[in-house]
Amino acid sequence: MRVILMNHCHPDRPHVCGLRVGRLGSLLAERGHKVVIICEAPASLFPINSPKDLSSTLQAHNWDVPYILALRSSGFYMASRAREGKLPIGIRHLVIAWTYLRHWGMFPDWQAVVRGNFAPLSQLFKPDVIWGTFGNTDTWSLCAELSAYATIPWVGDYKDNWLAFIPFGFRSLMARRFKLLRHMTVLSSAHCTQANLLFPRTIKSIMYSGVEYVTNIKTPSKHGVLNILLTGSIYNNTLLTRFCKALGRWADTSSTSKVMLIYAGNDGDSVKAAAKNARITLRVEGFMPQPDLHRLQAEVNVNVYLFNPICLLHHKALELIAAGRPLIAFGGETLEVQGLASRAGTLLYPCVNGAELHQALDLCEKPQLVDSPLETRKLQTWSSCADVLEDVLRNAISISRGFN
Repeated sequence: MRVILMNHCHPDRPHVCGLRVGRLGSLLAERGHKVVIICEAPASLFPINSPKDLSSTLQAHNWDVPYILALRSSGFYMASRAREGKLPIGIRHLVIAWTYLRHWGMFPDWQAVVRGNFAPLSQLFKPDVIWGTFGNTDTWSLCAELSAYATIPWVGDYKDNWLAFIPFGFRSLMARRFKLLRHMTVLSSAHCTQANLLFPRTIKSIMYSGVEYVTNIKTPSKHGVLNILLTGSIYNNTLLTRFCKALGRWADTSSTSKVMLIYAGNDGDSVKAAAKNARITLRVEGFMPQPDLHRLQAEVNVNVYLFNPICLLHHKALELIAAGRPLIAFGGETLEVQGLASRAGTLLYPCVNGAELHQALDLCEKPQLVDSPLETRKLQTWSSCADVLEDVLRNAISISRGFN
């Protein structure tokens, strides 16, 4: 297949938003498919904005890896200022409403630069199908336009919370924009339930993101130091403060001689402030490369993340279940994720307050606690995820060609 994957986030961006498309694009290319990933260019990358440049580089590309078409946005000053919250509130609301109504999304600058490459993509690459992620409606609008331009099917990827990402009053209107969408992958059962309300006629396939399993790990010590790893975005500083205060109180009374909180993520300053106020020993690792992060998650005593119900499903929850270490979701967790952890054999403690956190840490501190064996952790790998995507894309192509 010749496949276009469209996602606003660049695969190399230090954020989970680029992970799903980046990994699946690479796997599809390894399987012999020709893959173009369309994304926004990060500030550090020299972009290709000229269709002429695209024509020359497409012809010379080594298709063992995806061709990454990273485009630099420009223009649309008011929409950009509204996205960044740099307009007075009343004017900002008006600009947001106008931009959604006029452009079907808040990134008309990115839409314009992508649209300028439709002709060379269609004529030189000759795609068979498009797969686009919903992190914003602009990506789906572009997929629909390119699908009509090249007369090929497109498949949506419903990986974010529509009701949280789209302003109230525009949610149903935006959904009607894509009412003819025939095929969709969804990140979880929770995403599928929501998508069924908005897109009842669309065929849906649940496709959890993949996980990595780490082998040859060091067995974490259960004597002297309890290493607790907090992973990922914080979302809610109030919840972070509650967690750190509760952890500090538990550490003061614990039989463990030392509690070390390690943080891996982009919100180091917030974690430093909360840990300092709670008198917790802290080490900040920052955003880590995936292999290093997965090894650290597999080698600490306890993994922790802060639950955010807006996410519907945290990718880091899947990663941490795969690590096999005792896992605490502070703030609670959905029944779907609790079920995934149970089937994988990973101990997951959804804690909604300090008392439940103390009980969970008491259990995690016990030396007789048994880790989840690697062979029992039956979560979807990236390879099995690519299997699902291949089937969905092939089915979309077959149905499309059957109708034409």
